[in-house]
Order: sequence, then structure tokens, then C-alpha cells
Amino acid sequence: TIYLFAEAVPHLVARHCTTLHPYLNMKCSQQIDYLVLYHVTQTLEIVLPLMEHPSDDFLASLEEDMITLVMKYGQFIVQACISCLGVIINNMTHNFKLAQECFRTFFMRLVRYKKQYTENPEESSLEALKGPVMRSLFTVGLLCQHFEFDQGKHNSSKAVSSIQNQVYEILMFFAGFQEEEN
Repeated sequence: TIYLFAEAVPHLVARHCTTLHPYLNMKCSQQIDYLVLYHVTQTLEIVLPLMEHPSDDFLASLEEDMITLVMKYGQFIVQACISCLGVIINNMTHNFKLAQECFRTFFMRLVRYKKQYTENPEESSLEALKGPVMRSLFTVGLLCQHFEFDQGKHNSSKAVSSIQNQVYEILMFFAGFQEEEN
């Protein structure tokens, strides 16, 4: 219900962001828990920009919690958390280094898998990496949707070719795979 209030009159909910924050650390064991976590994240995404002078500690804690949730939960939560993280970083903290580190973590998984596959496509351990690869593809796509990694002021490595081109190349590599029919 608080999510509906946030959509209707977000300025009334903005004062209560700190009250919602502990819900990001709840243990999810049932479907309703995931739904609560999802709606808390969406509520924070809506009302955080309306907060007047949020503390740096509060924002840093939110960033940390969002990254933890991205690493821990599935698509439903990951999508909401990266979107919320985009609002926090792009509009409030400007901590683009955190977004770059998260991107690098998932992107390097894809690069390692591509290298392993290119060297030996018949290796049996590659099948076990299918889940992490799919998760990494999804997360890299979301991070690219919410952050501009090629902007000069945010990109610390000038010698590296465009991140956009690297992502395109790796996505095209994985797009060439076809799901095997069982």
C-alpha cells in the first residue's frame, strides 16, 4: 500500500525513506517477502529524489544494500534494484565508480566464459556456468540501460576501447548460441 501512496503522492512518503530502509535487509523465504522487497525498492526509487538533504551515510548504505540485492536475488529484484541504484547514483551520490565496479564484475564473467568456450567448446564445466552467464547477460544489459559507462568523466580507463563496443561484441557472441532442444 505504501508503494501506491508513493506513486500517487510521493512527497508525503519521502519523509519515511529511512523507515523503509531496514526492509531491504529482510530474509526472503516466501513469495510475499520478495514482493515486499520489490515494492520497497520501487518506493525508494520514486521518493528518494524528493528527500531533502539525505545523509551521505544513508545513501551509501542504500547503495551497498542495492548491490548486495543484485548479487543475491533473481531477475525480479535485480531489475528493481538496478533501477533504484540508477536513481541514487545518477541523481544523488554520483558514485559512478560503484556502478563501474558492479558492471566490471558481471562483464568479466562473460569475458571469462567466452574465452573458455573459444578455447574448448566441448569442456563439460561450461554447462554449469550457464546460469551465471544468463544472470550476467541480464545484469550487464540493465546496467547499460541505467548508466552511461562511456562518458569521459565517469570512465577512468582512456586506453580501453569503447565499453559500448565491448558490450556489443560480447552480446553478439552470446546471441550466436542456440538453445539446445531436449
